[in-house]
Amino acid sequence: MVTLAVILAVYLVLRDFQKKALQTATDPFLLIPADAELIFHIKKPALFRESFALTGPLGQDIDAIFSGKNPTGLIHRIDSLAAAYPALSDYRNTASAFLSIHPEGNTPLQNFLLHVSFPSRVDQESLHSFIREKLFSGMSFSSHGENRQTIWSSEKSEDQPLIHYTFSNNVLSVSSSAILLPKTADLQETGQSLASDSRFNTLRNSAGRFSDNLFIRTHTLCHLIQNQHPGKSPLNLPCEDLAGWQLWDVSYNAGELLFTGYAQPGMHGQKFIDLLSEQQKKESNIAQHIPLHTQTIAYLGVSDTRTFSSGYEQWLTINELQEGFQRQRTRFKDLSGIDPDSLPLIWNGELAWIVPESTEANQGVVLLGIHNKDLLLQNPELKVFITDISPEESSEMLFAEEVYRVTLPGMFPVLSAGVVKDDFPYFAFSGNYLVASHSLEKLKAYISALRFGFNFTKSEEAELMDEFMQSGQNIFIYQSLAKSNMGNRIATSAGSKENSRESDKASKSSRSFSLQILSSQGHLAFSNAMLLHRSEYSVSNPIRWETELDAPIHKGPYRVINHNTGHVEFILQDQAGQLYLISKDGDILWKKEISGPVISDIHQVDIYKNNRYQYLFNTRNFLHLIDRNGDYVRGYPMRLPAPASAGIAVFDYDNNKNYRIIYPAENRRIYNYSLRREPVPGWQYRQSDHLIRQPLQHLHLEGKDFLLATDTTGRVQILDRRGISRLRPQQNISLLPGTRIYAHEPLDGKPHFIVPGLNGSVKQVFTDGSVFDISPDTLSHDYRFTYQSFTGTTEKDLIFLHNGNLKVYSIASRLIFSLPIERGMEGEINIIETTDNKKFAAITDKAGKRLFIVNPGGTIPPPFPLSGDTRFYLEEGDPGSFFLVTGLGNQVRSYNIIMTNER
Repeated sequence: MVTLAVILAVYLVLRDFQKKALQTATDPFLLIPADAELIFHIKKPALFRESFALTGPLGQDIDAIFSGKNPTGLIHRIDSLAAAYPALSDYRNTASAFLSIHPEGNTPLQNFLLHVSFPSRVDQESLHSFIREKLFSGMSFSSHGENRQTIWSSEKSEDQPLIHYTFSNNVLSVSSSAILLPKTADLQETGQSLASDSRFNTLRNSAGRFSDNLFIRTHTLCHLIQNQHPGKSPLNLPCEDLAGWQLWDVSYNAGELLFTGYAQPGMHGQKFIDLLSEQQKKESNIAQHIPLHTQTIAYLGVSDTRTFSSGYEQWLTINELQEGFQRQRTRFKDLSGIDPDSLPLIWNGELAWIVPESTEANQGVVLLGIHNKDLLLQNPELKVFITDISPEESSEMLFAEEVYRVTLPGMFPVLSAGVVKDDFPYFAFSGNYLVASHSLEKLKAYISALRFGFNFTKSEEAELMDEFMQSGQNIFIYQSLAKSNMGNRIATSAGSKENSRESDKASKSSRSFSLQILSSQGHLAFSNAMLLHRSEYSVSNPIRWETELDAPIHKGPYRVINHNTGHVEFILQDQAGQLYLISKDGDILWKKEISGPVISDIHQVDIYKNNRYQYLFNTRNFLHLIDRNGDYVRGYPMRLPAPASAGIAVFDYDNNKNYRIIYPAENRRIYNYSLRREPVPGWQYRQSDHLIRQPLQHLHLEGKDFLLATDTTGRVQILDRRGISRLRPQQNISLLPGTRIYAHEPLDGKPHFIVPGLNGSVKQVFTDGSVFDISPDTLSHDYRFTYQSFTGTTEKDLIFLHNGNLKVYSIASRLIFSLPIERGMEGEINIIETTDNKKFAAITDKAGKRLFIVNPGGTIPPPFPLSGDTRFYLEEGDPGSFFLVTGLGNQVRSYNIIMTNER
């Protein structure tokens, strides 16, 4: 009897074990812990490999999130095992994989768990050989038993992340976490697998059987989107509470991933989804009122505003937000004497939060669709609290627009039924949309950008989204990934430098993400999404060529002309002392070792006056003149009479090629030579009180030549051609180090010099010695300045780059625009003009190794910023495109860029 009982017990245990093993084999979700944040069910490994794996830009996107642990590359290598081990050949066409991502503590998206299910019994010896020799070659593993599993773990290494794997029931499981693998053995007993979640099971039963499926928790998706602007949205729109999980079937197309499926409403989101379901889809032309270069759009569109407003107030109550809205309504009523319910229906049901490119989130704008702006402006009760901006302020706008100031708190929350939670002090109109902003400056820039005609309908993203997204929508979210730091912020949270580099790749390869949620069907809501991508702008903005040098660039590159062909070439010196001449196609025409680092610009001169040019520059002890074949001109290099304290200046006063080569020396004298290596007769300069550490300048004003020498104290000496003092200003003037002086000859008024000084001061120095302060702003000592024609007015502009902010003023100190690029950024600034008269502000951020272009309208066009750390040049290419040449480390690089001048 006892024997029978033992046999029966063993039978029941074996049957239970077999049942659980069968369940595990047939339901891989039993192997996925319930804390998963994202799951990719890969049914077509070969297609996944082509779209996501090592060379795929989306693989870089995904890998960037996971601390550089490269799960998509792992899938790529696992998928290649059939070729290496014939015993595993059945895997290639029939196996599937589950990639799940899990948090670590309070940090999301930290660890991956990959399960690869084999269709039939696998030779374990072949599998282990593949894992050791191919999958993780160069890594050492040790095994240990845990929870009835044998787990192999890699040894700690500075070069490789920790990897753990096990093989059980024909499933290979690989993880970046030592905790996840042991946990999978107990999931069935503890009921902590995703398969135990009834709500999740309802959703996954709707997944397409033959397509790959992506599951993502809505709060994780919100984290990825809001990571760019944490806590900054001025809207009371749900994100994390909107739904529990999103399920999408995935379609792979060249350059885009399409997601179609369902959102599972969350506890509080069900009411909101039901509220949307009562609405018709909203047809909209709002894209015409959004600037082309926009990084974030959050849109709500409803057809019946009254019904939605009533239901929305109930939703606010459920989410404990109603109390705050009621306080706003009460304050509105107390201050204005207006009952909010008595106001005419002004809102037409459309509302969006817009963050233009290169704008901080708290300086974004809200678009509020309105039935008629006269309902607002002519309302006898409201117009008391709405005033026109003063003529002095409005005159600063690039175009005449009516801008209004609001003095009534709560007006925007009341008008939008509580969807807008912020008060805005300024607004303007764009068609039938009210544009509200916290910043008058940003509001002006927004309206001006629209006036240029460059709106979002002209973007590539909009064209592709129109093809995929349904034309009407209730909720629509757009995030440009190429124009944001989202990937880098995710990387920073992981604390990995390597991950930061991977994230940079991700942000460059992924163009944009769009999400659309429509009405619901039962307990699920229709959901569409799209991820557009390109690798390193390879579609329209590829790197044309890269030329490797022996060492990082020391000086240059400088743009020169080949006198034989008329083509552009580039000359520069590297830190190893090699001088290079590089063709327009990136070929090294020659290189020549120079004794010492070049300290001047490299000038192109014509010593023989026969239109055959040479290259002139100096080192500390020598003056060098080299022909375009890389040979020294006879008599060069010439030893200088005293070591130079700065680079040479080359002046051709009368444009007759009688060049004057002037340089300051360490003995505090200034020397003046001709190209014949002879001192210029009549030069009378004696000695300065302090060293001069920057090249002299030559300016022509009122028919006279002025030479300007600035010493290390900032003191400026104004000399004539003979080196004799020509002008003594009535006040001491000091030039900011690293800047220069400019000549200004106004259409009506006296010619004078523009001198940028310390703390942002700008002085006018007239030829009679009088000095006037025209400083438009107070800045710190460290800023950059140029005075050039930029915005297209008849006068030149005062242009400042200070603490990462580009400010452009008129000569009358009127602010034209202010563009925050990046706080703390320092860089060099210049205005460059193309052959078809397009002008751009060119900024080199040497520390960050980035290049920026700014349009006269105050925007940064894509694909900028680009990688580079030297001066750069734009050359006209095919119609609508330019070649950009710059340096980066020990490379000279050329980009082919396509952009527009928004003027």
